[in-house]
Amino acid sequence: MKKRWTLYLTIFLLLLSLTFAQKVMELKIDFYQNGNVFLKGFKLVDGTPTQEKGAIGSVYNLQVFDEKGRPAYEQTIKPIYFPGSSMTSLFITVPYQEFYDTLVIKQGSQIHIRKSIHTLFCNLNQVCDGFETDQTCVEDCAPETLIACKSSRDGTCDSSCNTDPDCRTSNFPWIYLVLIVIVISVCLIGYEEYKRIQNKHALLKQLNLPSQPAIGVAPPKVASPPLPSNPSEQPSKPS
Repeated sequence: MKKRWTLYLTIFLLLLSLTFAQKVMELKIDFYQNGNVFLKGFKLVDGTPTQEKGAIGSVYNLQVFDEKGRPAYEQTIKPIYFPGSSMTSLFITVPYQEFYDTLVIKQGSQIHIRKSIHTLFCNLNQVCDGFETDQTCVEDCAPETLIACKSSRDGTCDSSCNTDPDCRTSNFPWIYLVLIVIVISVCLIGYEEYKRIQNKHALLKQLNLPSQPAIGVAPPKVASPPLPSNPSEQPSKPS
């Protein structure tokens, strides 16, 4: 009889736990005394929401809005700092509903964190990063998806998987290579022309010739010897 009641109590407690347990967003938030706030953890788990606690003094408000921007949930947070510490981490569980859209943490009118809940769960970038898991983002974190994206080199680019090796194309800027070749060619041609002109001037200098004749100036005339006026005075031819 006693064992039967023990079994009934166990079943009752199990049903009770299933009744109160629900999907919650588990947040890890780092608070700094200088006012900085950072979201360090975000995942969907089974649990119970953190109870709101009344607080006095400097407090933070955690708010959740739906897709139309209407408030859907709000909780007050009062971080406690240990002596000599400038930072404290708090784990907070927030009830989850599918229509939740935006998570906001603010202090007064100053907003410290404003995140899209759907993007935190799954940003659909084909990379399992951030707070994504195989439970919240099958598209990015499913093992078979990751394997297919990494090893499916079949000559066909899968546009839904931007890590498919067949989708990788060379981003080398060919236009810059062409411009570099043109510049080098022009420099080589100019250098060869410069060397040719230098060699020409050097050769003319060796021959003692002007490197460039004067323009518009006639060459000087060589005067011929005067002819004798008396034919008898003509020089005799050598015998």
